[in-house]
Amino acid sequence: MLDFGDLTRTGILDINLLDTTEELQFYCLQKQEEFVTIKAAERELQHFAKIVKEQELQDFISSQGVTWKFIIERAPWWGGFYERLVKCLKDPLWKNSRTWKIKDVVLMHGTLKSKLLWDLEMIKEVIERSDNLIRGCVVKTAKGLFRKPMQLLRLFELEIS
Repeated sequence: MLDFGDLTRTGILDINLLDTTEELQFYCLQKQEEFVTIKAAERELQHFAKIVKEQELQDFISSQGVTWKFIIERAPWWGGFYERLVKCLKDPLWKNSRTWKIKDVVLMHGTLKSKLLWDLEMIKEVIERSDNLIRGCVVKTAKGLFRKPMQLLRLFELEIS
């Protein structure tokens, strides 16, 4: 007969029971987000695998003398320099390409990883600086009106008329 106590003491079976329904809901949302991310990554990798197998791409790579340099396995931080470089280039483009309007619905960046748990807000006023770029907004929340910088807001794909 299987004794769960022995398995738990040896570390083979690590069960962490959740105390409240809120903890259970949060755990479920977290696992759902992880699953969605894994499924999206699988689709992207399948699409990339098809592209890499195309003869036109292989001919281009060989004609240009492209060589691949890989980072060491189990050392993903070696690629951090390139990730930061791409982020430095993309962030200003992303910030300036958005058009923010009054009545746009936005998500307020929160401390929780899951965007499902971020606060939903509505833009009441747009704050522009002397360079004519939008730098912040006055947003309406359940708790009142607040001034927020654009870096903490994510446009929600919904418009209320």
